[in-house]
Amino acid sequence: MPGQNINKNLHKPRILLVPLDWGLGHATRCIPLVKALLEAGADVILGASGPGRNLLQQEFPQLQVLEAPAYHIRYSKNPAWLQWA
Repeated sequence: MPGQNINKNLHKPRILLVPLDWGLGHATRCIPLVKALLEAGADVILGASGPGRNLLQQEFPQLQVLEAPAYHIRYSKNPAWLQWA
């Protein structure tokens, strides 16, 4: 039948997950998420730097872990930008 030889990976989602590098908290909380994505059949690629990268490489040695540059967030000095409605 036509279409029977379609590559099953064609519809496999590819996900790039890059936690913030502010300590290990973001990377640690990503571990169950990555496990769930892998169990669901996703192709997961990780990006991280510093200790978070080391943690993810140890936890998922089978996955590609890209070096992601640090993201420096600056908060406004204007308190109007920090108020919540």
